Amino acid sequence: MRRTFFFIMAFCLGILYVNAQALQISGRVVDSLEHPIEVFDVRALRADSSMLAGGAFFEGSFEMELPEEAALIKVSSLGYVPAYLSLDLGKREGNVVSIGAIVLDSQPAELSEVVVSAHRPLVRFSGDSYVVDIAKTRLENAGTFVDVARRIPGLVVSGNGKISVMGKPRLLINLNGRAVRNVSELQALQSRQIKSVSIDRNPSAAYSADYDAVINISTRDAIQDYVHIAAVNKFSMARKLSNSSSVTLNSRIKSLDLFTDVRFSSNGNLQYDSEEKHVWSDVQELRTSRFSELMVRHNLLDISQTAEYHFRPQTALGLGYRLSVTEQNIEKEQDYSVVSADHQALTTLPVSVHSSMKRTDHNPSLYFTNKGKNCFLGIYADYYGASLKNSQHVSEKAANRNVSQDFTDHYDVFGLKGDFSHRLSFLSYALGVKISCIKDRGTYLSGYEDTPDSRLESRSFATYVNLRKTVGKVSFAAGLRYEREHSQSSDNDRVVSDTVYNHLFPYLSIAANGSVKASLSYSRRIYRPTYNQLIVKSVYIDPLSYSIGNPLLKSALVDIVSFSVQKGIFAGTVSYEQYHNKKAQVAVLEERNGTQRVRFTYDNIPHVHRLVLYTMCNYGTGNIRGNTTLMLSSSRMNYEGVVYSTFKDIGLYLKSNLETSLWKGASSMLSAAYRNAQHNDFYYHRASFNFSLYLTQDLFQNRLRISVQAEDIFKTARVNNWVQNMQRARIVMDTNADSRFIGLSLRYTFGRSKAKSQARSSIQEETDRL
Repeated sequence: MRRTFFFIMAFCLGILYVNAQALQISGRVVDSLEHPIEVFDVRALRADSSMLAGGAFFEGSFEMELPEEAALIKVSSLGYVPAYLSLDLGKREGNVVSIGAIVLDSQPAELSEVVVSAHRPLVRFSGDSYVVDIAKTRLENAGTFVDVARRIPGLVVSGNGKISVMGKPRLLINLNGRAVRNVSELQALQSRQIKSVSIDRNPSAAYSADYDAVINISTRDAIQDYVHIAAVNKFSMARKLSNSSSVTLNSRIKSLDLFTDVRFSSNGNLQYDSEEKHVWSDVQELRTSRFSELMVRHNLLDISQTAEYHFRPQTALGLGYRLSVTEQNIEKEQDYSVVSADHQALTTLPVSVHSSMKRTDHNPSLYFTNKGKNCFLGIYADYYGASLKNSQHVSEKAANRNVSQDFTDHYDVFGLKGDFSHRLSFLSYALGVKISCIKDRGTYLSGYEDTPDSRLESRSFATYVNLRKTVGKVSFAAGLRYEREHSQSSDNDRVVSDTVYNHLFPYLSIAANGSVKASLSYSRRIYRPTYNQLIVKSVYIDPLSYSIGNPLLKSALVDIVSFSVQKGIFAGTVSYEQYHNKKAQVAVLEERNGTQRVRFTYDNIPHVHRLVLYTMCNYGTGNIRGNTTLMLSSSRMNYEGVVYSTFKDIGLYLKSNLETSLWKGASSMLSAAYRNAQHNDFYYHRASFNFSLYLTQDLFQNRLRISVQAEDIFKTARVNNWVQNMQRARIVMDTNADSRFIGLSLRYTFGRSKAKSQARSSIQEETDRL
């Protein structure tokens, strides 16, 4: 009996030993859009490519026994390029070798000498966002993120590299989930580092209600490269010469990531303005005309440094610091003509204006992030300090009068933010909290009309919760954000306003995924006044006008309902927006000591209604690719019983790109944007057309890129041409802007980079209000 027992035990241990030696291999198989491939084959091969084992698998995942002699794994599917993987690339956990995600690229179908390749949509909808894949597409060779943005439907990139979303003036850009305040990081981010870009035109409660749109940039997983250096110089020629230079270093030493960016720029601008102003009251009126020549020189030195230490691959502690020094000088020569009420007398007032500004910014930051399999935790702390000195000296030659304004401002912003998200089997949720404090102290060394010193303090608290549930092809999302702000402003120790604001920002969404993707959502946003619009300080504009803040100005709330749909290469959104207490500039004619002057200030419009239709499509044939974005908008606004715009007044904004390769390493892109004459609050903007050309040439194994940029070739852009009709004022502005220029850029790179986010900001919306 005992011998039988030992025999059975030995037999069982032998089976366990054999099973312990049998390895299993597992992984996921997806296409370039990261969608699971429904049917595919996995084969284990010997070193001579003969097959040992294999089989067919379904729905994007597999697990199979791995023979001892296996040297390679082949993954294939009809319509895709096969992938071959060496086994030493996998991770072994026990007796399971995990390969992770295997991406198969689409394979064109060849017929004789003709190659037919299906053009997949450049844009795909995901809930309320639309996503553009960069990795493994033609966009990964665009250059930098700014070059990528020029090619994405709905994004607008100005000649100086400023990025905006069509129809959404306030933009937040996140890089790997963290806010980017320094645009230099986007200029340093290489397109090959980017995995995807998503644009959310109706953000959820997880984002501050101060933003109309959010761009989320996701980078590729880090690669084992030690150093990446990019040196860039861009020279542009318009009416004035401009030049910018930068050096960016991105490196890794074991578990320590380092990022350094140093850049200096000197930009010039020369423009000509002509303005006609007519302001009246019940008993008097004032008519003036002005012609001015404006010359601006702007110098910037920016230094950014970030160090990030990884305790584990998914856990990081980072410390960053940014120093920015800005100097700006403005020279303005103006000729004023004052017309009497009977149109008979004419008075000429030549004026010279010299303005200078110097600003120094300091921004240290600290952050901690931990990313698990189904959860994420991020904690961010920021301090932002800025010292600003402005001087304006005016010489009114006809009156032999000089007016000087010198004032300094100092800003202190503190912020602490935490975000946590967790994906459960039946529900996903996200939680967050934020605390911030802003202090603005203005000291006026010499003022205009006895402008007082000012002080503004604001303390705010915000928290949010987001929930998401998916049932089959339908997903539901709901969120709520609560924000409380205590704001106090004073001048010369006299309290002007002391207000507490409490706001709730709900968010609801339902989306369906199928051959046709559709979503319906609701959100609420807020437009807070800037601090200059609240502070009671008089700012000289010209001999007969000045501006002053309004401490009683209210924040504007906006309710937005959006419906989005996508079918193939076409995608579109229609939305309705209702504004409560929308902010607008107004003009008032006043008389002091027998002299008429115009006072510009701000007021709230009780209700404004707006409709927006937004659609896009991408297309391609042969070697040519392009996309087009169309936005139609109309609004209804009345103020003090007067109707300024109706839904019949339709604004059109059309933007198209067309790109093709020329020869090896060379490409060209044409970009055209048209905006018809349209209403916006009290403004009626004149029609504008911008046609631009971009040429690139890569040399020395793509290490050197030469780019030529020609903006506004036909000089038809009208960036500041409008008519402002107010209750008792009409202003006509015509600007001959310095919008046409030629730019030459040289970018040299060597090494390969780790794709890491270097911007960690918890106070982005606070600094936007300064």
